[in-house]
Amino acid sequence: MSLERMNTSALEIKDELSGEFSWDFKIPPRTRINQNMSQFGNGGFVFPDLKFSTGFLAHVDHKLSFAIYANQVNAFLQLPIQHNKKLELRTATLEFFSSPFRLPGPRQELRFVYDLIHCEENVYTRYAGIWTNDDASWDDAVHMIRLNLSVVCRERGEVIPYANEDIANKFLVGAEEAVRLGGFDDMFLSGDLSDVMLVCGDNAEFPAHRFLLSGKSPVFRKMFQDEGKGAKEGRIILEDISAPALKEFLRFLYCGRVLRWGNPLFQELFKFAEKFEVQMLKNVCERNLIDGLGVNNAAEMYRLGEMHNGVVLQEQALKIIAKNKGGIFPDASTLKQFSDRYPEIIFELLKS
Repeated sequence: MSLERMNTSALEIKDELSGEFSWDFKIPPRTRINQNMSQFGNGGFVFPDLKFSTGFLAHVDHKLSFAIYANQVNAFLQLPIQHNKKLELRTATLEFFSSPFRLPGPRQELRFVYDLIHCEENVYTRYAGIWTNDDASWDDAVHMIRLNLSVVCRERGEVIPYANEDIANKFLVGAEEAVRLGGFDDMFLSGDLSDVMLVCGDNAEFPAHRFLLSGKSPVFRKMFQDEGKGAKEGRIILEDISAPALKEFLRFLYCGRVLRWGNPLFQELFKFAEKFEVQMLKNVCERNLIDGLGVNNAAEMYRLGEMHNGVVLQEQALKIIAKNKGGIFPDASTLKQFSDRYPEIIFELLKS
């Protein structure tokens, strides 16, 4: 299929986000808590309307309440129900700390139930968790209780009628270059009339033909004209490409197609096509790298595009990062790690 005819629609489904949220509650010895409650009618102590300020929960309307009773702990989490986003509590556990220098004991699971509540025009899922001190994990030595919540966020898929409609125009090449690709299938890897040997980094050898390489790569043409890199001896060492990638590179020059597919191979071919100025192959690789973009590799692909003049790859990777900031760096610590590793991406996000 020619790049000039590429029309694309897409169904975009974001990866499920999973977040761990913790809240610490510092408390006096349990005996003092019970004494105080008995003096004032045995009512519990409630921490109402708490809100997490980190992770994806920081960007949605939610509410956490925590209650301490004589021999029991209750937790309530309220999550919004939206037409395009679903939040769900997976697990709720407690940890009891008896010393700042000692690790807590095993996590205690809160059994929880849920129901739907209506508040004005909004609907929420309310989770209620209960833990009772049946095994005496909570004693007078405990000075802090940590509530751990595991929450997942799913978003409804988005239909994009004209996905990347500007990308095809950015990848257009002249008719002259398109004609120069392929047409020499019978000479691919043939030693017949071969006058140069290409040797890759793992010492695999591939016979080739100077006239064809020169006609399809300005870099090879100059190399043969200047008799550099072993061209005079008829043996060119290419240390920065693997045997599978070099084979597919030659297949594209001779036959106009690539048979072996996969993201790692496309990355290697993308770099090599840029180095040897085979623009059509570079476009094919860049399009496929864009199709394989996701939350987990967007930053890496942005840097690949930056290093090898893949402007469209950079643009699309940055869009994914911008759309999924809450999942890629959900808190200040993760953001700092990301900015230390990819400062150029943070700079672009701040500009946009």
